[in-house]
Amino acid sequence: MTLAQELTPMKATYLDIYNQLRRKMKWTDKKIVMMVASVYVTSDREFDIDRYVNLSETIKKEASMFSYLNSPLRYSVAAMLDTRFNDPFRAFSDMMQVYDTMIRSGFNRSQYTYLAAAAILQNHPEADLAEKVERAVSIHRLMKKEHPFLTSNDDYPLAALLAQREEEMETLIDQVEYIYRALDQNGFWKGNHLQFLSHMLSLDEEHFPDELVDRTIRASEALKRSEIRFKKLLYPEAGLLAFLGDEINALNEVLAFKDALDQEAPFRWQKEMNVKVAVNILVSHQLQEATTIQTGLFSTLETMMQAQQAATLAGITATTAASSSNSGGQ
Repeated sequence: MTLAQELTPMKATYLDIYNQLRRKMKWTDKKIVMMVASVYVTSDREFDIDRYVNLSETIKKEASMFSYLNSPLRYSVAAMLDTRFNDPFRAFSDMMQVYDTMIRSGFNRSQYTYLAAAAILQNHPEADLAEKVERAVSIHRLMKKEHPFLTSNDDYPLAALLAQREEEMETLIDQVEYIYRALDQNGFWKGNHLQFLSHMLSLDEEHFPDELVDRTIRASEALKRSEIRFKKLLYPEAGLLAFLGDEINALNEVLAFKDALDQEAPFRWQKEMNVKVAVNILVSHQLQEATTIQTGLFSTLETMMQAQQAATLAGITATTAASSSNSGGQ
């Protein structure tokens, strides 16, 4: 069976989940519904619309009146908790405790802080949480020291994920900066998207920075030669494709999957999101194929996908969350 044939059922599953969600979330931004559907397709968790809606409503009910969780952000948080925890309702309660710890430790109240809290909760045992929160806060401060005008609340989830690394924090930030400068010198544009990509690549513990840079450049060049207009918005996708090794064949499969999504009525005018979804689903499939991915890369790719999904979900919901919370988000 070819890879394209193997991916066909995943497309059908994605469309089915999307349609179920759309019936329940008629007035929600279509991009949010698309990304939530892709989060389920790329996880091992079987989708249950009733459980998901119940969890979303529970989050809204338990959030305060001016909380960011009263916005569509709750749909993103519900998807993250439901796909990553056996008991997502208990996980929500635990996440709120981590969130409060993060606020006390120096993080601002924002939609990104909730996603960072979920990331810390998933990746660390309970006894370790306070220590990991402090490490995430310190990493974010070092990020801001290097790029004071680029670093903001939207870097919280990456700081939380980078807190998993065991290196000295200064060594870790030096690696991030090396990757940032090297990519800047090879055609990538300076700014928030490049900073995110350099942070994302630094989650990898298996390769030297030069190899990470070379792989990402090859993936970006393959994207530029394709029909896809390679924008800064797609920098994370270049990072994910870089880890599949065979960039050309991987990109061919992404293009085929994207073209198939382009033909579906709900997604016809969502071509950039279709690229993101196609890359997510392809990488997810490769993760599930143990024979095609080195064992040591499994955890790295999984974490990188979490970072990419969290960034996309937060980016889509950011404007709505800010406006709906007025000036008093909590």
